[in-house]
Amino acid sequence: ARTSNVRAPPSLWQWQRLAVESDMAYDPVVLRGGAVAFVGFSHPHMLWDRSALYVAWDDAPPALVEAHGLLDRCVLQPRVSPSGAYVSYLHDQFDTFRIALWTVAEPDSRSGEASCRRVVYLIWEGPTVAHLSLWNTGQSSYTWLSEYEVGASFLYVGAHDDGTFGLYRVELEWEAPGGAAKATRLALSWAEEEVTDGLPPFCLDQCVFHTVSSAAGCVTAVASGPTYPAGIIFFCLEGATGKVRLLDTALASLGPCDLAVPCSGPPPATLRNRAVSAPRGGATGRTSVPAVAMHWEDGPTSRPFLVLLHGGPTGVFTVRFHPLVSFLLDAGFVVIGVNYRGSLNCGRAYRQSLCGTWGEADVEDALAVVRHLRDHGVDGIRPSAVHVGGSSAGGFTALLCARFPAEIDSILAICAVADLQGFASQTHLLERYYNHSLLSGDDEERARLEVTRSPLFCVRGPTAPVLLLHGQDDLVVPPSQAVAMHNTLGDTATLHLYPGGHSFIYNPNVLSNALPRIEEFFLLNSKR
Repeated sequence: ARTSNVRAPPSLWQWQRLAVESDMAYDPVVLRGGAVAFVGFSHPHMLWDRSALYVAWDDAPPALVEAHGLLDRCVLQPRVSPSGAYVSYLHDQFDTFRIALWTVAEPDSRSGEASCRRVVYLIWEGPTVAHLSLWNTGQSSYTWLSEYEVGASFLYVGAHDDGTFGLYRVELEWEAPGGAAKATRLALSWAEEEVTDGLPPFCLDQCVFHTVSSAAGCVTAVASGPTYPAGIIFFCLEGATGKVRLLDTALASLGPCDLAVPCSGPPPATLRNRAVSAPRGGATGRTSVPAVAMHWEDGPTSRPFLVLLHGGPTGVFTVRFHPLVSFLLDAGFVVIGVNYRGSLNCGRAYRQSLCGTWGEADVEDALAVVRHLRDHGVDGIRPSAVHVGGSSAGGFTALLCARFPAEIDSILAICAVADLQGFASQTHLLERYYNHSLLSGDDEERARLEVTRSPLFCVRGPTAPVLLLHGQDDLVVPPSQAVAMHNTLGDTATLHLYPGGHSFIYNPNVLSNALPRIEEFFLLNSKR
């Protein structure tokens, strides 16, 4: 958007189209001299499947900066150094995400072509970088605090380690320009002192860092945890250690039990979350399914379990705040988030292993976790029942799990995809081509799989009881899919439509009705 007055209303903005090289443009950032760097991808490929970095100037066509996207690679999160002279980004050329740094010169006056030169690859040898839904536009999992300078630069990275997060300072040991730089992981010791200014303190070792940024020599992060609503964490760089200051937090005056519905009593003192690995028999490649288990430490040794499946399906489960998780934890449940095949940040090969197998591999992984939990429990806690739930693509997988009532007590499907063909024809442009990569690129084969792997057509009785919740105004997955699924399942299913769209479950007015209804449904169907 261009205007001489930044306060002008949108109706007065003047628009200039810069990007014409790809179907979709994502996450633009401005470099020195007015150039705009952005991630582009073209259908039928998706952002996480094949994308590339472009730079556009006013009077020149967009220049392809990085050819990773032409090699079936993913490029994400372009970020600019403080001076605007360099652009960095995440890529998965070597399976796990790494950071590349480029310098970009203006187009040649005669040829009109830009000069793009790779400066260095930053090789991160620590926890998985930015274990989040990385393709959320505007998300920043790392930040430059100082300008790039050989031998004197460092980054701040939000990184994942065994289900929880940390903010790490990364000092770089440089080789020759154009080569690789080894990133040394340095965990921040700043959490030793927290200044909360009267706000409820964050337990930083149980939080997700959603985004990190820097300015004026300080680092800020937006963080949340299973029972901690999102807050802004301010890292004061004072000497070698510094301090952590909590600036603000959403719902700061509310305790975990006050989010929507009062609980019967205060929760136990200690929340535990830890990585869980469920064996996957007979599979190639990775032989276990990564998951994260959460529960209050004090309580009975037999509790209901919820196996929760993230959406995407190329998303990831983390210990971020979610009202449903917080509510069920306080109600005495054990919640296990599953990163089934296709999930981000278990490596590109793991993510791509869902291609062609959506509706099969994800179900196999969910069942592997269910069986592992029934046999072994978690931290000495045995399941009194095992329920499976998910939203959107996670709801799709959950509905397919309804075919196994001997192992699963009930199913929760929120805004679930029930008809793959209907989803592809009715959803918005960004997600319209999921089936091309996740099912098949062949039109005839894809049409067949859209039927055989759709819950609407392949889930038949006897099934586990199913609770369907859907937004009346959902434009991503139309509510007609939930209605059709309910009609197909008959008395086995219960349907409730709520005002709102694909994210209706986050509306406080909805939560006060939906959360007790979900708990009641689970307890009613806890037959073991």
